[in-house]
Amino acid sequence: MTKSLTKIISAVAVLLLITITSVMLYAFSGGITGVTKKGLSPGCTCHGPSPTSSTQVSFIGPDTVIAGQSVQYTIVVANSTQVAAGVDIAVERGTLAAANSQLRLQSGELTHNSPIGFTSGSVSIPFNYTAPLTIGLDTIYANGNAVNLSGTSSGDFWNFAANKKIVVKNASSIKEVSNKIPDGFELKQNFPNPFNPSTKIRFALPANSNVILTVMDINGKVVAELYNGALKAGSYEYDFNAKNLSSGIYFYKLSADNYSEVRKMSLIK
Repeated sequence: MTKSLTKIISAVAVLLLITITSVMLYAFSGGITGVTKKGLSPGCTCHGPSPTSSTQVSFIGPDTVIAGQSVQYTIVVANSTQVAAGVDIAVERGTLAAANSQLRLQSGELTHNSPIGFTSGSVSIPFNYTAPLTIGLDTIYANGNAVNLSGTSSGDFWNFAANKKIVVKNASSIKEVSNKIPDGFELKQNFPNPFNPSTKIRFALPANSNVILTVMDINGKVVAELYNGALKAGSYEYDFNAKNLSSGIYFYKLSADNYSEVRKMSLIK
């Protein structure tokens, strides 16, 4: 092989590499998912091999939410030397939604539509989070990339946000309707039934009890944990809102110490 042919092949290879890199960077400028600490391949490695402390990524929003509640959070990306940012946001149990045109939902995660410009070295991007219907802990993950818009990955710096831990708690829609001590445990039929989307669930406790009130689908899967905690003796009412559930037959179950009872209800939308 002649030297001139070798040079031509080398030049073509370099040009091809540059073209492929440019295409990848252009595609990724519209955002990718799966690169948070939740993903199988965490890290925005197309813009650098490892996270950089010069880029700070953080969340603003409540630490506690009600089961099924929708709340707006903000992700902040900051880097004093850069001009724009991209993000990937994921959640463990709840659901995410874009709050404006800056983000889009892709594979259950939020990512940018195009690089989002900085103001004074940072940008604040709102997004919506809806808590699961079952209480417990949830986690929001994020990766932020601060870029210089040079058209290459050179000089771009990314970092993870600290995982946002959220406590999903019982709704405050349970109320005592009578402090008269009942004769025994009782789970009453919900009213109205059928219902859309709200109904009242009443129950009675003859003694102080540890109470778990849940809703199950027709297959017995728990789709909502309405209450889990201690209640004193008395009669109670829970306002159950099923706006996040589909039409169908559901069962609600009261467990109180050694007592357990299940009733059926119909959601018709």
